[in-house]
Amino acid sequence: MDNLKKLMEAVSELIELQKTNERSTGRNFNIFSIMRAENNENKTHSAFIGELLNPRGSHLLGNLFLTQFLETVGNKEAIDPNSATVKLEHYIGVRDVQNKAGGRIDIWLKDRSGKTISIENKIYAGDQVAQIERYKNASDNNTVYYLTLFGTDATPESAGNLRAGTDYLTISYQEHIRKWLENCLKKAEVMEIPRLHHTIDQYLQIIKKITGIMDHDESKKLSGIILENYESCLTISSNIERVRQEFNEEIRQCVMKELEGIFQSEPFRVVPGDDASKRFSTIYVEFTDFPESALKFGMESFSGDQRSATGGDLMIGICNLNPDEKGAQNIAGFEPEYGGYWYNSKRLEFRDQPVNLGNAQLIQHLHIDASSRKLFIRDLAKDFYKYVHEHSDKLHRHLKTQSVPAGS
Repeated sequence: MDNLKKLMEAVSELIELQKTNERSTGRNFNIFSIMRAENNENKTHSAFIGELLNPRGSHLLGNLFLTQFLETVGNKEAIDPNSATVKLEHYIGVRDVQNKAGGRIDIWLKDRSGKTISIENKIYAGDQVAQIERYKNASDNNTVYYLTLFGTDATPESAGNLRAGTDYLTISYQEHIRKWLENCLKKAEVMEIPRLHHTIDQYLQIIKKITGIMDHDESKKLSGIILENYESCLTISSNIERVRQEFNEEIRQCVMKELEGIFQSEPFRVVPGDDASKRFSTIYVEFTDFPESALKFGMESFSGDQRSATGGDLMIGICNLNPDEKGAQNIAGFEPEYGGYWYNSKRLEFRDQPVNLGNAQLIQHLHIDASSRKLFIRDLAKDFYKYVHEHSDKLHRHLKTQSVPAGS
């Protein structure tokens, strides 16, 4: 226990040193964080990466960054950077799962010879059925990159019989995008373009943040601390996810109990969804006279899983457990979101910050400060209660005119 205490003290000191460095360099002032854009796959990450890759991009440096990218991923022959064009959300036809065709490719590059590159950007969103198979079939000479935070393979539902490393290539933000951006940063510095340099640097800091990468000096010090206390670190590592899930589940249970109290004499029932060990950990509130309906009010996700559509942020909204049901795409006059599973969603905040139970600082704060934890639970329940009452009449009228069976 003494060794563990010393280890925690050493790591805490290192974290404080990094925060001090961030304050002194002004790195905390980041436009992507301020605009809460760091979790948006397409409008932030695909857009920024695509702009740098585009030889006709606003950086006005031609194919410089595209060439750097091809070198970083080790595939210079994938496409001709001199004639390449770039499109975002490239439409390749109506999605056809049976024939493995169609969809929208996040980043699409094509040269004059017909060579293409398809980049599927997966930071938090889940895989679609036959997605990699469909994109692989988009053209005859097509290199498919599956881009994730840490370089994971596509799921079997997406890749089918395609093999990672052979039929499609995995790249990561943690390694490939980070290294590429560092090279881009050097080029912008050498060419003395300060605005471009600062913008790339801000985006690079976001990549380091979402992948947990420290700056070089702090990273070396942390490596030394870990090696000196390797056994203790291994014990912590093997238990940390279990501890986080148990803590988040405790929060979920407390919120459910609070909701049961405030809905006690009203025509609603609080229904538990999956627990915090599951990616989509949810609390539902349903009408007592429509218990079989697929439409419920929901709060998700207590897992804090960054792979969820909101990047782990907790949200409330109208949930549709059966979005494929005929006629279910016009619920209570709201547009469908997240593949039709949600309508009119709203992300929750606590003390003017997004609620994300994957956030280490929030978890630590709620554990240490019992009064804040009590207020946090009460505020989540109050926000959900208010939301239900704001939209209950409209949804109830919809349910009375159209019965939507519950999903399996």
